[in-house]
Amino acid sequence: MSADKPAIIFLHGVGLDKTCWDAQVPALSPHARVITYDLLGHGDCRKPDRDLTLHDYVEQLRKVMDAAGLEKAVLVGFSFGGLTLQLFATTYPERVEKLVIMGAVYRRTPEQIAAVAGRLETAERDGPEAIIEAALARWYAPEYQAAHPEVVEATTNRLKSNIAHEFLAAYRIFITSDHLVTGKLEQINVPTLVIAGELDPGSTPAMAETMASEIPDSRLCIIPGARHMLPVESADAVNQALIEFLNE
Repeated sequence: MSADKPAIIFLHGVGLDKTCWDAQVPALSPHARVITYDLLGHGDCRKPDRDLTLHDYVEQLRKVMDAAGLEKAVLVGFSFGGLTLQLFATTYPERVEKLVIMGAVYRRTPEQIAAVAGRLETAERDGPEAIIEAALARWYAPEYQAAHPEVVEATTNRLKSNIAHEFLAAYRIFITSDHLVTGKLEQINVPTLVIAGELDPGSTPAMAETMASEIPDSRLCIIPGARHMLPVESADAVNQALIEFLNE
């Protein structure tokens, strides 16, 4: 790796896998050494046979960096990946070159957490497939779904392919880990880009604004008309923002 070509590592969201970043890999490869991987309990990466916490996902990233021979990297996290990076950046600040937090939750209200917990209860009772349709409605705008049915079908198939107990375990961590990062983002001491979709009902623009206000060296990017699935639905805007931030 040349000195002027940084490493950039991408972390996906709950229920997805590293193919979440298929639109970013070719766009960013001329600018960086790009690394994607499956989070624990997703894609081809099986969950250890024990209860996990968000710290386990932090340690997984540290091991990915160690295996790649990286002391530092630019880190990009979407949704659950963004929550993981909030904790990683406050646990291992010396390992972070730059940080991108995309479509992530922060300082959720009790009502917002209760809404997600309700979805978990439905998935536990009726199976994870019972919450897919509602997830797609939050993730993709109706216009996008109509114009790109093949993308929505691929996301649906990805969600259906999850191993139920592994998905539910990760979803539970997503619901219960806010306290690990709340009020700690002011410790983040690297350039940080916070991205949100204007119409994201779960990882809201207001949450992104709060994150950006608490991280000292931050920039805020709200993508107009976008819902949650930013790396896919808003790939061009995301890629442009990432390349500009990388080149700062």
